[in-house]
Amino acid sequence: MLCCGGKSPSRDYSNTGSPRFLEKRKSTDVCCLFFFLFFTAFVLIYSTIAYIYGNPIRLIQGVDSFGNICGRYNSFIQDLPHSGKDLHAKRYLFYLNIANVTNSLKLCVERCPDRDINTPQDLITFYRETNISLCRYDVDFSYYITASPADLIRKSSDKGLGPCPKFPVFKS
Repeated sequence: MLCCGGKSPSRDYSNTGSPRFLEKRKSTDVCCLFFFLFFTAFVLIYSTIAYIYGNPIRLIQGVDSFGNICGRYNSFIQDLPHSGKDLHAKRYLFYLNIANVTNSLKLCVERCPDRDINTPQDLITFYRETNISLCRYDVDFSYYITASPADLIRKSSDKGLGPCPKFPVFKS
């Protein structure tokens, strides 16, 4: 009899006089064991191949649209015009069109904007103050810095200054 008035479980003794759980038993999960071992070996082999032939740093640090890894020295990739750049100082990935991230041009930048940029003039002011370009690598800001405001208004459009971000660019 158990405590609190419960009854002890009935014991089923077979002809041998020993409890049923002591009878001869066999393994029922041999098939699952082989499946588990096969799956574990497959995952180890697959991850080893991915590590050897892949580049796990690309997952950690981000990659621009030209195949460069942000924060690293990169080797040249054939048929990509802006690949092979030394981006040690540019550790952050910046999307030129935040509204359409999947089709946006991505660039590595030293620092993300610390204020909203709503016009081309704001973009040039940001460049003058921080010396950080948020435009594609081949954009030369020297023209925009020396140009008059009338030239800037005439040259710029609502899409921005050439291959520069779509406005507004939000603080991040």
